[in-house]
Amino acid sequence: MQGQKWIDPLFTALKNEQRVRIVYQPFSSPEPYSTEVSPYLLKEYNNRWFLAGYDHPNERLQNYGLDRIIDLTKLEVSILPSAVDLRDHYRKVVGVTVLPDREEERVVIRAITEQAFYIATKPIHHSQRVLREEPGGTVFAINVIPNFELESALLSYGERIEILEPDSLRLQLKERHEQAARLYSE
Repeated sequence: MQGQKWIDPLFTALKNEQRVRIVYQPFSSPEPYSTEVSPYLLKEYNNRWFLAGYDHPNERLQNYGLDRIIDLTKLEVSILPSAVDLRDHYRKVVGVTVLPDREEERVVIRAITEQAFYIATKPIHHSQRVLREEPGGTVFAINVIPNFELESALLSYGERIEILEPDSLRLQLKERHEQAARLYSE
């Protein structure tokens, strides 16, 4: 797995509370950049590893995909202690992206019976609960901060689920389904 070579050096830096300098190549940028990071947490999601840490030049908590780290150097400087409880921080999302300025919301999902069995045995989020059984399906609720990973997870169920709440997420997924349908209608 690409990026796996960074797990041991990052784990050591975490254990020693030591800052690192990384050269990072985001998917969204043609050029890599260098930054100094106080590493706080290694987290796996969807078969990819991520580093959560404080990005010193940008003064914010940031995620870095290990598969996009080009180079890593341990620095002889102690980390800046985290201002947030990271376990709590990530408990509110599916995946690793915690968007600033977004609040936790109740997401209500109706799943057809065949999909409901799967969702019941492999929850979308740890907060998942059954609201009610209906003819032909089940209505679930989760409490999360909506993000791209949540949308991707929900889109993976295709026509077998419907988002009932919140309206903003329902509309976002409707638009994404329509965009996908246009690709196949030509």
